[in-house]
Formats: sequence, structure tokens, C-alpha cells
Amino acid sequence: MKLKARVFLLFLLGFSLLLALLCFFPRANFLDFRAQYLEGVKARGEKRLVFARRALRLNPIYPHTHLLLASVYLETSGRDPAAFPRAMEELRRAVALGAYRGSIPWEAFKVYLTLWPFLSPEDREAALRAGKFAVPRMNEGRVREALDLWAKFCRDFDFMFSVLKKRPKYMAELARVVYEKGMPLRWRWRALTEYETWLLKEASRRDPASMDPPQIKRSLFLMDAIKLYHRLSGEPFEEKFYRNFLEKLLYQGALKTQRKEYIVRFLHLSRNKDRIKKLMAYLEERGLLSGRDFSSLFLREFFLFKLRDFERMEKEIEEFRGGIRWIKKGETEDYVKVNLLLVDYFYQENLLLRASSILEELLKISRSPEVLVRMKRIKEMTGEDCSCEAPDFHHRNPVRLNLHHGRVRFYFSPPVGSRKLELEVEPPEVQGLLQVFLDGKIASETYIKGRAFLSLPLPAERDFFAVEVKAIHR
Repeated sequence: MKLKARVFLLFLLGFSLLLALLCFFPRANFLDFRAQYLEGVKARGEKRLVFARRALRLNPIYPHTHLLLASVYLETSGRDPAAFPRAMEELRRAVALGAYRGSIPWEAFKVYLTLWPFLSPEDREAALRAGKFAVPRMNEGRVREALDLWAKFCRDFDFMFSVLKKRPKYMAELARVVYEKGMPLRWRWRALTEYETWLLKEASRRDPASMDPPQIKRSLFLMDAIKLYHRLSGEPFEEKFYRNFLEKLLYQGALKTQRKEYIVRFLHLSRNKDRIKKLMAYLEERGLLSGRDFSSLFLREFFLFKLRDFERMEKEIEEFRGGIRWIKKGETEDYVKVNLLLVDYFYQENLLLRASSILEELLKISRSPEVLVRMKRIKEMTGEDCSCEAPDFHHRNPVRLNLHHGRVRFYFSPPVGSRKLELEVEPPEVQGLLQVFLDGKIASETYIKGRAFLSLPLPAERDFFAVEVKAIHR
């Protein structure tokens, strides 16, 4: 009964408000207002102002009328200085009355962007409010239009960053405009850090236990798109959460396909031995590391490598190597990876001859860059001549690159005693944005015009890096 009584009272209240509105604003007045408003839209000069004022008297709460009046005042502001403040006042009223009507804040926001150099601090606050109301209802086309106006008239990064923060998926568009217009790159890095934070939240919105395969695939796709721009911007980013979400996916058994790829990715990211040991025990309980195939062996030994249990790892791999009679064609890659773990251990312990002997064996079945770069480096350290030429491999600074095709990929191992990568980028006609990625993550961005010289610090815990250098032309 109480619910029915409340519904009835709400109905009476709504009906009473409707009667009051009809009494205050009869149909004849509505038709007259509509005629005056449409005449004001079509008219020019002084007549436009007359019709707009008449429409405003008939209906002072219609936001489009305030927009119309603001445009009239702006037209006359050239010869009447008092018209500009009136226009700003009408814009504020239009946004206040039509804040949740998609077109009103959008039209006001465009006007504010165009007039940005002439706005007072109060008007800029009003512009920010209009932008925040407009953005949630903007599609990609409108976002591009707004950013074009911002780049042409405004260029206040903090302002546009605050506007787009309500829809961080558009931060990538802001970053694109920043580099196309040659604005400071720190602005681009802030925008991309915010965008990647949104990507991470989108990927981890749901618990992996409740995800179906398409949702898991989308989450992994979003995580792959994260290039860790916070390392350039210095802005906060939940890199630990990025790793923890991947760990949750592994524990839920969600990665039925590509499981090995993401286990390896997690191990590359994680340095916590307790968490690595716990995950290893979890996978062993489910028989995911106990197989006698090369793939399972590689995962098991990679866990031991990360745990620095080198004695056990060496023993298991040597036993495995001693029992091999032949290698099937599809197993070569995993066989090489297992042996390279042993090579890397010997290299760390300065057992270069033992590492070299394994690499000599591997060269008989594989001339992959991973094998060649290690052989090249070890031969260099032992002072021997290396007959194998490693394609796309560099081990001396500076590395000279020609970016005629816009992109170069290569492997790099720093010289002994050095922890930096030096790049000399040619030719002089390359212009635009130069990006450097180490192992798929951003390491440097800079504008280039002609020849460029870069010096990048390298992480201390590794000696071999996959490097990609890209030139994006404006």
C-alpha cells in the first residue's frame, strides 16, 4: 500500500507541474516563441538581435536562445566593446540550462576554444565546465574537431588534459595532435600515460575467473598495447598492477592458448622470488611443467633461471642434452631456448669456453639472431675470430642507422664495461618523431630534423636487447 501511495503522489505532483507550465506558457506563446527563434536564426544584422530578444522574453529557459544571443553579441563586439561580456554571460547561461543536452555544451565549447586568447580567468573556468559536459557525449569526429581548434587557438595543455580526463580513451588523439603540431613531448607523454592507465583499467575491469575467452583475449590485447610511457613522463602508473593482473590470469588457468608466451612475459616482469616460486608450484601441481616435451622443459628451466637455482638447472639441462637422439623439426626453437638458458648462466659465471661449445652445437641447427649475437659477443671477449656474421646485430657504439623506410629492427649487446646504447640516425632528410623501443617498450622519443644523436641508458640485469627505431613523419 505504501508503494502505491507514493506512486500516486508522484503522479499528482507531475500532473500539477504540467498544469502550472501550461498556464505559464500556453500553446499560443510557444508558437510565437518558435516563430521568433527561427526568424532570429535566419535573420542578419540588427533584426537578428531583435528576434533573439523576443524569443528570450517568451521562453527564458530555452538554452538555444542564449546560444543564439551569444553569437549575435559576438558579431557586434567589434564595434561595441560591451557586447563581448554579454556574449560570455549568454554562453554561461546556455551551458547552465542545457548542460545535459549534447549539442549545447559542444557548441559553447567550440566558441570558447576559438576565443581562448581573449577569455578572462572566469571565462576559462566556464570553458572548462562546458568541455567537461561536452566530452562524454562527443564521438571521435567531434574530438578531432575540438583538438584541431585547441591546437589552432588555445594550446593550453593542462586545460585540454582536464577536459579529456573524463574520457581518457581520447588521450591518444591528444598525444597525436601534440606531436603533429610539434608541441612539447612531455605533454604527449602525460597524455599517453593517462591513456595507458585507462587501458590497464579496461583490461582488468573484471576478475579473470568470470571472463570468457573473448574477454580474456580483449584484455590481453589491451595489455599488449601498453608501452609504459610513464617511464618518460614520470607520472604515476600501476606497473605492479599490470604484472599482478597477468599473474591472476595465469592462476585462473585462463590462458589455454598462448599460455607459454604469457608465462614467459610474467617471468620477465617479475623479480619477486616468492611469487615466482608460488606460481611454479601451482603449475607443477597441475602437471603443466612436468611434460617431457621441449616446451615444458623450457618453462621449467626458465623458472629455475629466474629463481637463480643454477645448480639444479644445469643438472637437468645436461641430463636432457645427454638423452637427445634427434630433434623434430617443430621442436627446434624450444630446444634452442633451453640451451640458451645454460649459455646465459655460463656467460654470467664467465665460463665462456663452455658457453661457446654449446653455441657451436646450436649453430649446426639454428642461425637465429639469439644464437648469433651470443656467439659474436663471446668470441669478441675471448679474442677469437668469429666466422658467423650476425644479421641485424650490433655490439659497438655508436650504431649508425638509415631510416629511409621509417623503421629499423636489430639486436644490441653493449660493449664490455658500457651500459648505454648510442644511436646516430641518418639521413638528414628524415623529419618528425623518432621513437626507440627496447624489448617492445618505449625507451626514448624525440623530435628530429636531419641527423640525430641519442645516448640511452640500458638496464643492468641484461646483456642482449631487441631494439626497434621508428621515424613517424608529420
